[in-house]
Amino acid sequence: MFDDLKPHIADLRKRLIISSITVVVMFFVCFSFYEPILQWMMVPAEAALPKNSQMVAVEIQETFFTALKVAFFAGFVFSLPVIFWQLWLFLAPGLYEHEKKLVIPFVFFATLMFLMGASFAYYIVVPVGFNFLIAFGSTVVTVLPSIGAYVTFFTKLLFGFGLSFELPVITFFLAKIGLVDDKMLKDFFR
Repeated sequence: MFDDLKPHIADLRKRLIISSITVVVMFFVCFSFYEPILQWMMVPAEAALPKNSQMVAVEIQETFFTALKVAFFAGFVFSLPVIFWQLWLFLAPGLYEHEKKLVIPFVFFATLMFLMGASFAYYIVVPVGFNFLIAFGSTVVTVLPSIGAYVTFFTKLLFGFGLSFELPVITFFLAKIGLVDDKMLKDFFR
């Protein structure tokens, strides 16, 4: 029984190693450019902050760890095409030939939809949400957001919306390979 799994586990290991190496390489590339990426991340919050207000670092190590978070998140986003490609290559041996031809559309649309979800969060959700959160209680307290907490919250929002926008891609490709159909989607809608 376990002998049948060895080739699949070896292939999974190979795909995970390639994806991990890509993320690590992109992390180091992005770490050397973390300041412009961080400035881009701070634009929505700076627009919502009151005049003469700025982000602060509460702890000594916060700026360094924030740079690491920024570089890792950016490295992950830039690695997405390779990660999706490796995911597809892992699944491809179990697919028919006509299904294997969907690799380019899968990688393209999975990456595009993740970026659309992250863009939706960046341009719509984050500005509206931060305006509300900063204005709420501003008559009682002065808001001085911590850069580390902000980047953590920001990346969770972008990542969450990016993942949620993957659902149509996943549903489409599951339908293309015959695992779901319109009747099943209607039955399980609620």
